[in-house]
Amino acid sequence: MTLVPHQGPTLDGIGITELICGPGTRHLRVRYKQTSAHQPSTFPGSRDGKYGPATTFMRVPSSKDFFVFLTSGFGRNELVGEARTMTSHETQVCDYFEVYLLNCLIPITDMTWSFSDWMISSVRTSCAYDLTRVSLPTEELNLTHKLTVSTAARKPFRWSDFASDLNKMLLFLSFANCSPVLAPVVYGYEHGRIQFFRFEAPKRSVPTNRRTWATNASQADLRQALSRFIVKIENDFWQNILTRAIEWQVLTDASTYDSDDQALFTVQMLLEMLAFVLLVEDGAVLGEAGYGKLPASDRITLLCSRTGQSVALRYLWRGGVESQEFCRTNQIGNVGELIAALRNKLIHPTKKNREYLDHVPDGLTSLAVYAGLQIASLTILNVVDYRGMYYDLVDHETHLVPWLS
Repeated sequence: MTLVPHQGPTLDGIGITELICGPGTRHLRVRYKQTSAHQPSTFPGSRDGKYGPATTFMRVPSSKDFFVFLTSGFGRNELVGEARTMTSHETQVCDYFEVYLLNCLIPITDMTWSFSDWMISSVRTSCAYDLTRVSLPTEELNLTHKLTVSTAARKPFRWSDFASDLNKMLLFLSFANCSPVLAPVVYGYEHGRIQFFRFEAPKRSVPTNRRTWATNASQADLRQALSRFIVKIENDFWQNILTRAIEWQVLTDASTYDSDDQALFTVQMLLEMLAFVLLVEDGAVLGEAGYGKLPASDRITLLCSRTGQSVALRYLWRGGVESQEFCRTNQIGNVGELIAALRNKLIHPTKKNREYLDHVPDGLTSLAVYAGLQIASLTILNVVDYRGMYYDLVDHETHLVPWLS
């Protein structure tokens, strides 16, 4: 289905469109107004290839009308594609909006947020899950949180007034969850009745029960982090950098479901960008030429030094004696050297390097990935001048951020 404006001559009709919803089939009865020059289209209740091009008129209770262009993809009819978004009029003024978040773990309690002119109440739904759930089916789509959004002055407003600020909040929540947080369902209310809706087909979103820097964070720390994050990304330069960094961080974590090797490529790319930004562009600690001469391991080490982070191989205690012996034998003395050594062998798969990789202990690459993710998280928190507690992925305890301790 593809949204198109309603224009041209119309032909009215009634039909049934078949929808495929996972393993089941649903039928949606619609009234359509055809705007093409072809014969009136039919919408049979089975997949027999008789769907024709038409603009379908649909009405949702208490909403404005919208139109959907339908094609079958069978026979002579061209398959155009499917809609990403269906929405009523963006100019509809509402008293408040309800925004449903998809596959979100943090915050783990009901709480309130405020930034700019917005008051936001976050409530966990009956679909919410937590860290006690060991296994999460990757095909689930759960609307886990409901945000109720209003202005501080309780004045009516349009969805377009809030949409940009919502995207900033979703970016922060994606950072806190290390997983994409989306808002595919939105309702707007006026005098207690639905007057606006917005449905968006979500991108791939894997449910997460990962521990992140925000695990066990207090409500006060989450509010502080969001407030400082919002202030920082008001700057166009930092908005670009932090958006890219969080997208790569989320991509790194998602890659671990399929391949730690792929995740390692992405996390080093992320750390290289953060190192260049903090050491060359922002801090002017190094010139671009001097930075270019540094080994990748030294860049990561300097990045950690810049933000007060330890580069000790604390992760090896989780990898056992075999991992410790491997690093000692191969003269790997810190986190930067571990990440760079494994990545360099992967990116240059000579016979010698393949033999090296054959002897990497099980789990060591995964430990390198999560070491990199923690470095990235703390670097982002340092950039936004966060001054609270964080969850350490090594000892599973909360600590004050290292640049204050």
